[in-house]
Amino acid sequence: MVSQIAPARLVGLLMGVWLAGIGVANYLAGALESLLAGSGIPPFVFLFSSSIGAGVLLLLITPWLNRLSHRSAD
Repeated sequence: MVSQIAPARLVGLLMGVWLAGIGVANYLAGALESLLAGSGIPPFVFLFSSSIGAGVLLLLITPWLNRLSHRSAD
């Protein structure tokens, strides 16, 4: 998806940003787990609610991503 949407001259840079984003997300996941450990919130409740939230967000941005990917294919 990154290579389809990105301008040709920025594909390599944006792939690096994508991979750096994965690394940051993994670090934040560990930090969030340590915060949740002392909060008393059951982990499955947080996991369920964050998964539903992410799914809703993805459903909302799907039309925008489809427009971007079809535009760059022309």
